[in-house]
Amino acid sequence: MQTHTAQQVAHALRNQPSWRDKGLKDFRDTYYVAESAPPVIAGSNSQEAAIEVMRMALGLTKGGNISVKTPIEYVLIQDASLAHTVEKRSDQRERFASFVIPTLQRPTEIWNVKYDDESTRNRYIKLFSASRYDILVMVKINPDGGVFWNFMQRDRKGMNTLRIGDLVYRER
Repeated sequence: MQTHTAQQVAHALRNQPSWRDKGLKDFRDTYYVAESAPPVIAGSNSQEAAIEVMRMALGLTKGGNISVKTPIEYVLIQDASLAHTVEKRSDQRERFASFVIPTLQRPTEIWNVKYDDESTRNRYIKLFSASRYDILVMVKINPDGGVFWNFMQRDRKGMNTLRIGDLVYRER
């Protein structure tokens, strides 16, 4: 086990099964996707403005939280966690805030992934039609339930590399 300080990042353990091991199709191949992507929001000039964009898109109040029902669990989204999601300003992740709720509620796949800090996280993957952007939402599994941890946009090739661990849900 590795211990991590607040500044260190936990990494997914190696040698977990992947989509290839499970005989799943490559996301780049013809893949039926029914849902259109939400609009991409304009990026913000500061972390404070980015947090406000996130609040608006997620329906959060300052200091509040919401619970989102997913196909496998309820996920808590806390206002206190938003600073973490937008701290890397070059990514401007707030642009994709409107993708988070649809990804949690109607994911394409959910993968349970083990990390080197002994945590597990559910990776919610959502593919959207007619969009350059697909989204991964990370949910950290705590003893009292899942908590929204982070999210990122990837192309289909990049999304394939994130399909590791135990596949716990797949849309029909």
